[in-house]
Amino acid sequence: MKSKMVMCHEKIGWAGAVYLVAWAIAISIILGAVGRLAINLVKAYAIMKKANHKG
Repeated sequence: MKSKMVMCHEKIGWAGAVYLVAWAIAISIILGAVGRLAINLVKAYAIMKKANHKG
């Protein structure tokens, strides 16, 4: 009995499988970067808000 992964590779070919993995990695990197950017923006907003209240 073959695993689903092997069957998937047989359907799309190894080049297609590598392409899909490359896209998955690229998407995860982009989402990670967007997540870090969002966290930094929230931190910056909190610092700015705190600074404005002191004045």
